[in-house]
Amino acid sequence: MSSPLPDLINPWRLIQLHKGFAGKAGAEALPRLSAAVQAILGEVEYHLLFGRNEQRQARINGEVRAQVQMECRRCLSPVQLALHSTLELAPVATEAEAERLPEELDLVVLQDTPMRPLDLIEDELLLSLPAYPCHPEESCIEQLVPEEQLASLRPPEAEEVEPPSPFAVLAGLKKSF
Repeated sequence: MSSPLPDLINPWRLIQLHKGFAGKAGAEALPRLSAAVQAILGEVEYHLLFGRNEQRQARINGEVRAQVQMECRRCLSPVQLALHSTLELAPVATEAEAERLPEELDLVVLQDTPMRPLDLIEDELLLSLPAYPCHPEESCIEQLVPEEQLASLRPPEAEEVEPPSPFAVLAGLKKSF
């Protein structure tokens, strides 16, 4: 069912054959993703399945995973992120066909010419990148300010002072009688 990913595929033929691919790809195979992040850590894992659903509609399903390093927008130090995306694409042959399908489907217009399947994988990973990558807030503060300075920035512990009782005046009046 799964085999190594070829450089070029005919997606419509693979849909007819109900063909699947699983494997790993290095950073050199994903130049757009490499340009969008500081580094791709390790290899990108992918699983793709070309076929038809129960209604005999063409589908490309799959899953991609990657570890990347980006710059934290809060503290500007490197942050490692785990990317994971699930593909559920509805391929169509023309724009007109795409307009007839429900908007909730992720449509992809596929030509009858060979395509690079790594482009699908790379597109999914690019879409899963966060717009503002950040560490958890506590991590950024610790990286920006040493712990001894953090202690001096924290507000001092407030002593609990009991508010005066509204009946204290009455107690004073009672003593005077």
